This record gives sequence, C-alpha cells and structure tokens, in this order.
Amino acid sequence: MSPDLFQAFALYNTWMNQSIYEKCAVLGDEKRKKISARSLNPFMAR
Repeated sequence: MSPDLFQAFALYNTWMNQSIYEKCAVLGDEKRKKISARSLNPFMAR
C-alpha cells in the first residue's frame, strides 16, 4: 500500500470524525447517552 493511500485514509477519517462530532453536538445529553448505550450493547437496540 502506498503512502498516498494512507494519507487518503487519514483525511477521510478526519472528515468523518468532524461530521460525527458536529452531529453529536446538537443532540441532547439524554439522547446521546441512549445512542451510546445501544452502540455498546447491540442487544439493547432490539
């Protein structure tokens, strides 16, 4: 794998992290905690 590919992965990761943080910033604390609990325990999502 070329260094350019790793650079592209890093840029994509930075972009996606920024997008996720922006979306989480507008959630209320209770909603954020509920989403977090579900992602940590997939059986709770059912």
